[in-house]
Amino acid sequence: MLLTLCLIIACYAVAVAVVHVARHWYRKRGLDTARRELEYVLVTKQNQLQIEWVIRALMMYAGLRGARLRLTIIDDQSTDLTIPIVTRLTMHRSSDVLIMDASEWDSNAVMYPMRKPIRIRLNEAEDWAKIPFVG
Repeated sequence: MLLTLCLIIACYAVAVAVVHVARHWYRKRGLDTARRELEYVLVTKQNQLQIEWVIRALMMYAGLRGARLRLTIIDDQSTDLTIPIVTRLTMHRSSDVLIMDASEWDSNAVMYPMRKPIRIRLNEAEDWAKIPFVG
Protein backbone atom coordinates (compact mmCIF):
# COMPACT_ATOMS: atom_id res chain seq x y z
CA MET A 1 0.00 0.00 0.00
CA LEU A 2 2.76 2.42 0.97
CA LEU A 3 4.80 1.42 -2.06
CA THR A 4 1.83 2.15 -4.36
CA LEU A 5 1.33 5.57 -2.78
CA CYS A 6 5.03 6.41 -3.23
CA LEU A 7 4.87 5.28 -6.86
CA ILE A 8 1.87 7.55 -7.53
CA ILE A 9 3.62 10.53 -5.93
CA ALA A 10 6.80 9.83 -7.91
CA CYS A 11 4.84 9.66 -11.21
CA TYR A 12 3.14 12.95 -10.39
CA ALA A 13 6.49 14.61 -9.60
CA VAL A 14 8.00 13.37 -12.87
CA ALA A 15 5.00 14.67 -14.84
CA VAL A 16 5.30 18.10 -13.21
CA ALA A 17 9.03 18.20 -13.94
CA VAL A 18 8.48 17.27 -17.60
CA VAL A 19 5.91 20.03 -18.04
CA HIS A 20 8.23 22.64 -16.50
CA VAL A 21 11.20 21.53 -18.61
CA ALA A 22 9.12 21.60 -21.81
CA ARG A 23 7.78 25.06 -20.99
CA HIS A 24 11.28 26.36 -20.26
CA TRP A 25 12.54 24.84 -23.52
CA TYR A 26 9.75 26.51 -25.54
CA ARG A 27 10.36 29.89 -23.92
CA LYS A 28 14.11 29.68 -24.37
CA ARG A 29 13.74 29.07 -28.11
CA GLY A 30 10.95 31.61 -28.56
CA LEU A 31 8.57 29.03 -29.95
CA ASP A 32 5.59 30.14 -27.90
CA THR A 33 5.74 33.88 -28.65
CA ALA A 34 4.00 33.63 -32.02
CA ARG A 35 1.01 31.94 -30.42
CA ARG A 36 0.70 34.27 -27.46
CA GLU A 37 -1.27 36.99 -29.23
CA LEU A 38 -4.32 36.82 -31.48
CA GLU A 39 -5.10 39.89 -33.57
CA TYR A 40 -8.46 40.53 -35.19
CA VAL A 41 -9.83 43.50 -37.09
CA LEU A 42 -13.64 43.51 -37.05
CA VAL A 43 -15.41 45.76 -39.55
CA THR A 44 -18.94 46.44 -38.34
CA LYS A 45 -22.04 48.24 -39.53
CA GLN A 46 -25.32 47.70 -37.70
CA ASN A 47 -24.16 44.40 -36.16
CA GLN A 48 -25.63 44.64 -32.67
CA LEU A 49 -27.24 41.21 -33.02
CA GLN A 50 -23.97 39.44 -33.88
CA ILE A 51 -21.18 41.41 -32.22
CA GLU A 52 -21.62 40.04 -28.70
CA TRP A 53 -21.27 36.39 -29.55
CA VAL A 54 -18.46 37.10 -32.04
CA ILE A 55 -16.43 38.85 -29.34
CA ARG A 56 -17.26 36.15 -26.79
CA ALA A 57 -16.16 33.45 -29.26
CA LEU A 58 -12.87 35.30 -29.88
CA MET A 59 -12.29 35.73 -26.13
CA MET A 60 -13.01 32.05 -25.48
CA TYR A 61 -10.70 31.01 -28.32
CA ALA A 62 -7.90 33.22 -26.99
CA GLY A 63 -8.43 31.86 -23.49
CA LEU A 64 -8.27 28.26 -24.67
CA ARG A 65 -5.03 28.97 -26.54
CA GLY A 66 -3.56 30.91 -23.63
CA ALA A 67 -3.12 33.96 -25.83
CA ARG A 68 -3.83 37.64 -25.45
CA LEU A 69 -6.57 39.03 -27.67
CA ARG A 70 -6.09 42.26 -29.60
CA LEU A 71 -9.23 43.63 -31.24
CA THR A 72 -9.53 46.55 -33.59
CA ILE A 73 -13.16 47.48 -34.22
CA ILE A 74 -13.77 49.57 -37.34
CA ASP A 75 -17.30 50.95 -37.17
CA ASP A 76 -18.89 52.11 -40.41
CA GLN A 77 -21.34 54.65 -38.93
CA SER A 78 -23.52 52.23 -36.97
CA THR A 79 -26.57 53.84 -35.40
CA ASP A 80 -27.49 50.79 -33.31
CA LEU A 81 -25.89 49.50 -30.11
CA THR A 82 -22.85 47.86 -31.74
CA ILE A 83 -20.19 50.07 -30.12
CA PRO A 84 -21.80 50.20 -26.63
CA ILE A 85 -21.95 46.40 -26.67
CA VAL A 86 -18.26 46.18 -27.62
CA THR A 87 -17.36 48.66 -24.88
CA ARG A 88 -19.34 46.76 -22.25
CA LEU A 89 -17.90 43.37 -23.19
CA THR A 90 -14.28 44.45 -23.29
CA MET A 91 -14.21 46.89 -20.37
CA HIS A 92 -12.82 44.53 -17.73
CA ARG A 93 -11.15 41.90 -19.89
CA SER A 94 -7.51 41.19 -20.49
CA SER A 95 -7.71 42.21 -24.12
CA ASP A 96 -6.53 45.23 -26.04
CA VAL A 97 -9.37 46.93 -27.87
CA LEU A 98 -9.15 49.84 -30.28
CA ILE A 99 -12.45 51.27 -31.53
CA MET A 100 -12.44 53.70 -34.41
CA ASP A 101 -14.70 55.10 -37.05
CA ALA A 102 -14.28 53.95 -40.65
CA SER A 103 -13.49 57.52 -41.72
CA GLU A 104 -10.48 57.52 -39.34
CA TRP A 105 -9.25 54.11 -40.46
CA ASP A 106 -5.77 54.05 -41.92
CA SER A 107 -4.89 50.41 -42.42
CA ASN A 108 -1.18 51.07 -42.73
CA ALA A 109 -0.96 53.02 -39.48
CA VAL A 110 -3.01 50.59 -37.39
CA MET A 111 -2.01 47.27 -38.93
CA TYR A 112 1.72 47.99 -39.03
CA PRO A 113 2.39 47.00 -35.40
CA MET A 114 0.29 43.85 -35.83
CA ARG A 115 1.91 40.60 -36.90
CA LYS A 116 -0.85 38.73 -38.70
CA PRO A 117 -4.22 40.39 -38.11
CA ILE A 118 -7.29 38.53 -39.25
CA ARG A 119 -9.76 40.91 -40.87
CA ILE A 120 -13.42 40.00 -40.52
CA ARG A 121 -16.17 42.04 -42.16
CA LEU A 122 -19.28 41.04 -40.25
CA ASN A 123 -21.58 41.98 -43.13
CA GLU A 124 -19.80 39.64 -45.55
CA ALA A 125 -20.89 35.99 -45.43
CA GLU A 126 -17.55 34.58 -46.60
CA ASP A 127 -15.70 36.23 -43.67
CA TRP A 128 -17.74 34.33 -41.08
CA ALA A 129 -15.57 31.26 -41.72
CA LYS A 130 -12.63 33.13 -40.14
CA ILE A 131 -14.36 33.23 -36.75
CA PRO A 132 -13.33 30.37 -34.43
CA PHE A 133 -16.04 27.80 -33.71
CA VAL A 134 -17.96 28.86 -36.85
CA GLY A 135 -15.97 27.84 -39.95
